[in-house]
Amino acid sequence: MAQDSGPGACVPDVHPGDALCLEASLKFEKFEPQDVSNLVWAFATFQFRDVEVFDRLSDQTLQVIQGLTLQGVSDIAWAYATLEIPNAKLFQALAGKSASGIERIKPQELAAVAWSLAKATMHSADFFSQLEKVVADRVDTFSSQGLSMLVWAFARLHVAEQELLRALLREAQASLSAAPPRQLANLAWACAVLAAAERELLDAIAEETRARAGAFSPQELSTLAWAFAAVDRRDPELFDEIRALVVADLGAYSRDDLCMLLWAFARLGPNSVKAVYLSAQSVFARQGSSALPDNVENYASVTGLAPCVPLQGARGQPVTLLDLPDRMVIHKPVGWEVDHSDGGKPAPSRISQLSRHLQAAYPSRRWHIVRDSQQQCGVLHRLDVPCSGIILGAKTYAAWRDLKLQLDAGVIKRDYIILSHGWLPPRRWEISARVFWRKDRWFPSTVRVPGGRPASTWLKVLAHAHHGIEAFSLVAVRIATGRRHQIRLHTAHLGHAVVSDGIYSAYAATSSDRTWCQQTFLHRYHLAFEDRRRIRRDVSQTLPTTLSDVLGLLQPRTPGPSSRALRCWRLGVRSPRPWDRAERLLEKKKKEK
Repeated sequence: MAQDSGPGACVPDVHPGDALCLEASLKFEKFEPQDVSNLVWAFATFQFRDVEVFDRLSDQTLQVIQGLTLQGVSDIAWAYATLEIPNAKLFQALAGKSASGIERIKPQELAAVAWSLAKATMHSADFFSQLEKVVADRVDTFSSQGLSMLVWAFARLHVAEQELLRALLREAQASLSAAPPRQLANLAWACAVLAAAERELLDAIAEETRARAGAFSPQELSTLAWAFAAVDRRDPELFDEIRALVVADLGAYSRDDLCMLLWAFARLGPNSVKAVYLSAQSVFARQGSSALPDNVENYASVTGLAPCVPLQGARGQPVTLLDLPDRMVIHKPVGWEVDHSDGGKPAPSRISQLSRHLQAAYPSRRWHIVRDSQQQCGVLHRLDVPCSGIILGAKTYAAWRDLKLQLDAGVIKRDYIILSHGWLPPRRWEISARVFWRKDRWFPSTVRVPGGRPASTWLKVLAHAHHGIEAFSLVAVRIATGRRHQIRLHTAHLGHAVVSDGIYSAYAATSSDRTWCQQTFLHRYHLAFEDRRRIRRDVSQTLPTTLSDVLGLLQPRTPGPSSRALRCWRLGVRSPRPWDRAERLLEKKKKEK
């Protein structure tokens, strides 16, 4: 607040640019089209973001859009995207105007429109199909900044052909020495997202980064580290340089930046991530300890539960397996959706929402996060509706931040048991295939397409069995990444789909499976994490009856290890071993000899 000349009077500080923007907003109905584009550009320059003003301005822009120059269209698209103001109707109109005059748009303006539409996640098929043709003919006319914006836009929306992308990346490589850090980071990110691991380009980016690492902002350095890890480019010198810069100035990094860095270093192994993880813990604690009502010191703790917990409570209802002062572990039954609803959205018929159970079990007047959809209602990870198993959740914002940190650093371990079709070779222990899905619409996930995210699934075959003439494998699984439907998609990709999987298995196979196995045979049975005192917590769970009964219908392939593994999992006679301690089928055979 700033004092005026009157005694005790005060007025809020107002940026001169804000005052000008507010004054102009009262008169913009009288502006000509060029005035409108200039005004919007000025708003973005001053970072003026008044939602009510922009609602009125959007209506005015739509009225004069036919009179706008193509540069004016570019300026308006850039301004709305820069300020992150959503307006699908306006962006669609700007895309249509650009498409109609795309041959006359200057290269830099064209790149700006593409970047803006991509940042707004506006999939304009007409504009981008024409854009590809124009860019292919004029690729050598774009500046290094324009090339970076185009590559970023194509990567964000996954809309360009691979040959065009390679041409853009080759052109961008020729001007890397003059590219600022942001462009280098964006190019590396695009390579990672598009799975376009152009070796020469990435080598050149790494060389430029090593030479100018100190000039990168925290966000740029985090983005670049994530990109190199995502394409499995292990450059020890580069990552050592990044680690030193990060640890020396960790307080300058946002939570999002730190999460990207932790994910990147975790991909390189536990030794690489340790220093960054330990430093990030203290930064997260300082940044968030006083921002939200998270005092849990006096909260009661229910910790006297067995490490391996049999299911109790009402059939088909979630059960609390471990209740700590600021975090909990819950069993999710089949048919429950791990949603992020704040309580206002009705559940689809026949599907129960886990958020509603959490809001009933942990009243939001005390546990505010359970109604915060932006923080996923405190739930750390998803588990598909037709599957069952253990879910980890936070009861406070501080716990949420801590657990997210653990998740990105690879501290949290998630283990599953599946029954898959066929006899999976015991020597097969890893599936590494990128997974692609769209967040804005529901389609099955796919592998090996442009835009896929890195995904790793680790396997241990425990038993081979058969049901009638059909062969099956009982497999313990651990995931290093948590992509949508990752296990189901990866195993189907190998030709060993999960039993009763109605999405990634053939219709005939699913129909046959469901005559004797009513649910998708995928169960998260083990979870490991650290509590707020840095004590490791392991929670394991035996199979629900619906799945253990299914194992009783199988016959082991051989009377030795397969028979014992099926019996142990069917009867639940002992705590299931975590994935890293489970013995794969081949190892058991060797011991018997």
